Amino acid sequence: MNPHITALRRTALMLIVLLVCFSRSYANLNAIDLTKVRYPKELQAQIDQLIADQKMYATWVPEWKETVAKDEVIARLTALSKELEKLPANNIETKLLLGDIAHFLYNMDAKDAFQKAVDTYEAAKKIAPNDYRAYWFLGHHYALSAVTPKAIKSFREAVAHQPLPKTASWFWADYANACTLADMPSTALYAAHQSSVAAGARTYAETMMQGVRKTSLHAPPIDTLLEPNQMWFLTKRKADTWKYTNWALGIDMCVDSTWNIRPYPYKDKNSFAMIIPPQIKSVQGPTIGYSMLITAGVAKPNESLEDFLVDATIRHTNKDRRMFDVGGFKNCIAFEMTDSRIYPQWGGARMYAIAVESDRAEYPGMAFEEAIEKPVSTNGQVTYYRSKRTFGRFNTKMRYLILLDSCEFIKNESMVAFKDFLSKSLKIE
Repeated sequence: MNPHITALRRTALMLIVLLVCFSRSYANLNAIDLTKVRYPKELQAQIDQLIADQKMYATWVPEWKETVAKDEVIARLTALSKELEKLPANNIETKLLLGDIAHFLYNMDAKDAFQKAVDTYEAAKKIAPNDYRAYWFLGHHYALSAVTPKAIKSFREAVAHQPLPKTASWFWADYANACTLADMPSTALYAAHQSSVAAGARTYAETMMQGVRKTSLHAPPIDTLLEPNQMWFLTKRKADTWKYTNWALGIDMCVDSTWNIRPYPYKDKNSFAMIIPPQIKSVQGPTIGYSMLITAGVAKPNESLEDFLVDATIRHTNKDRRMFDVGGFKNCIAFEMTDSRIYPQWGGARMYAIAVESDRAEYPGMAFEEAIEKPVSTNGQVTYYRSKRTFGRFNTKMRYLILLDSCEFIKNESMVAFKDFLSKSLKIE
């Protein structure tokens, strides 16, 4: 078995803030049409026992407490797997069943079972690439093995292949469980609700997920005071790109690691962050700096978005309304502004201001969520993980101002960087 996978297996994923235990999440077998497996009648008793005993091995446990010895159960499932492998190889139902047996064996620490489960589910995908169950089962296997990024990727692929409008309620419950382990509470809550929709009644999964509404998704008071380190989190670091997320303000952005980010507190119902990219060498000679500013605040009653933008740019009289078609922002307007009194040595100021407004989403933060890599135990001891996320977005309409502060000498180069930031890096939920 891969030592890294073994270490992950030993890692106890205790999400202190998001603890949800889906003890009933072992229904994959119910999604397999066993009548199409066409196994010999002699195996019926073993199949029945596999289904009846699945709670024993649905998840890994640090200490085996069943009355039957673990080695005996492993031998039983291994024997059944060998018999099923004699059946035709191009049957999706057979592959899913074999994948589940390998997954169960992995949960009992059987040698090489982790990779065998992966390979079998991958083979099922090749047989029926549009069958969402192969992606679902693989995602569930990864989730319970603490390989959270691959788990979420597989579940998202399953969603793309799901048979609308009807999908198994168990699928959504497993997805909610995977999202909980991946520190994705909004997506978990959404998936848990979808399990109820599919079942036609409130499910155990959705009931168990309600706690996150009062913890990691609860809205802070709009008149509170929050320091930058209480709102802004470095949620992903990959190569030269850093991802910053502000759950309270509903902002997510990915920037080059060479960019300087200066966040400021939230007070008096407003906050802002300054973004300073590297300086640009101008055609005229000087190397010149420029900046971007994002402000976020609670919308004032009876103030239109245009009034908000006019008030925010009141010091600048030379401005023209612009259509800004990058970033995919809804409900936004923009001004282009020039001011010869500012930066006269560089031809004067050239600025763009974009105003955006947004209501709180039904599942706040869902658009920003990505699977979190969990800490790995290297000494066989339990490793605990505490989520950085302690609240959700403010429960009110928010107004945002996105400003480019540049000059005539580098207006084209800075505008390219600004548009690139809006279209590829910045998200406002």
